[in-house]
Amino acid sequence: MLQWADLEPSEGQFNFSALDSQLSDFAKINFKTTVQINGDKKPSWLFQEVPHTAVKLSIQVGDDPGTLMYWYPVYVKAYTEMLAAVAQHLKNSPYLTNVTGIRQNFDAIGTEQINVPAANQALNQWIIPAGVTQGPTWTPAIADDYQRTVLDAFVNDFSSWVFVFIRSTISDSVISRYLPLIEAGKLGWFQTGSEAEPRGNGGGTGGEAAESRYSKYCLTGETIGYAESMADAWGYHGGTQDTHWASPPQWNYWRLLNDLSAGVSIIAIYGDDLNVALTGKYARGTVSASYKDEFNQAFVFAAKYAGFIAQPQNSPGAWIAFRHSDFNILQKNSLQLKGYANAAQTAALTQYTDDYTFLIKRLPDKTTAQTNVGPDDQKYGAWARLLPANETMRLALDDTFAKSLAGKPSTLQITYLDSASGSFITTVSGQTFKTDLKGTGRWQTVSLSLAQTDLVKDNDGAQITMQASGAGIYFHMVEFER
Repeated sequence: MLQWADLEPSEGQFNFSALDSQLSDFAKINFKTTVQINGDKKPSWLFQEVPHTAVKLSIQVGDDPGTLMYWYPVYVKAYTEMLAAVAQHLKNSPYLTNVTGIRQNFDAIGTEQINVPAANQALNQWIIPAGVTQGPTWTPAIADDYQRTVLDAFVNDFSSWVFVFIRSTISDSVISRYLPLIEAGKLGWFQTGSEAEPRGNGGGTGGEAAESRYSKYCLTGETIGYAESMADAWGYHGGTQDTHWASPPQWNYWRLLNDLSAGVSIIAIYGDDLNVALTGKYARGTVSASYKDEFNQAFVFAAKYAGFIAQPQNSPGAWIAFRHSDFNILQKNSLQLKGYANAAQTAALTQYTDDYTFLIKRLPDKTTAQTNVGPDDQKYGAWARLLPANETMRLALDDTFAKSLAGKPSTLQITYLDSASGSFITTVSGQTFKTDLKGTGRWQTVSLSLAQTDLVKDNDGAQITMQASGAGIYFHMVEFER
């Protein structure tokens, strides 16, 4: 990520040394990266030529003089000309092959914000530099016009030769002209608020705005999606800390499952979280000795499946992670289904707060949703489903994935909480397997090998069934590996 102020320290003078240095580092290790230009700090000369308010209208605003009137013509011209200069430089860069794509930013208020609060819209609150005329009062229509102008610049300057990721929270009225390019896979989606579960207010992969874009275009394979987490696994981002109700290994892991289930193909990870997986150390404090393996295994799992949800015939496997579907824990009662205003919103919340699925779905059963199950130092137990004694869970595979396994060897892996008593019977491909619990109190995974896969549906359409015996069983995941 680059700062606009670093690229353009003074009018007409571009400084690409930071960009070249970062791309060179990736080239040395043959890695790829995305490029994003941030607007936390703006070129200082703009404050002499553009009206501004002394109020910092977002925590992302890093300029001491305050917030610039981003819709002012001088500002718009400066930003779009900077984008054109970056495009020209990047297009001719010897490191272009190391660039996966460019992430479109508006860099209006800070990096991500567009709207001016009502209390700050009056023009008498804006400072007019000497020799500068006043600009128009901010309106939503002005904001939309600015977004269209910036989006046009990204598409025109970059999209013919490098992939462009569009912010998934952009309004329909702004993006409408480019939907054909998205449907053709020429443009993709990205967002920077991915979390362990969707937020109904538009944040998090699967938030109301993002979820419709990812489900419509990424789950179907029309284009690809990119997601960056809101914060690290402890909740730290941008100098603040969010409250996470699950342990760091669980939050990190379920965030990855959320992205995969939503159709994300490219998943960005905080460096501090990666360091836990690599070294077992966390920059802000000590961590449990088990965290290294828990984080590492989570990233390996995500890397295995990223990009395959729209390619069931080629996917290395299919999986389902069991969780609740009654309300979104992050927003508590504010997002309960009964509080939603219309049927479309209710349907969206129901879909995206249910199990996280990857080519497997769970048929109706008598399981109950559970949270915070098992040890905190294991990544699984943020959610689970309890299968009562003598009841059966039924699972159905994606038809294309199931057909691709016919006659071939496969492995069914089931992750369950190893409680004090009980057992469960698994039936798949005409075979029956019994798993006895041993009372370790920890999450365990049993692997069931099939020499020749023959997935026949029962009367309910299920190809996999699990029946609890003696006691209720907590289940986290079923994974069917090729």
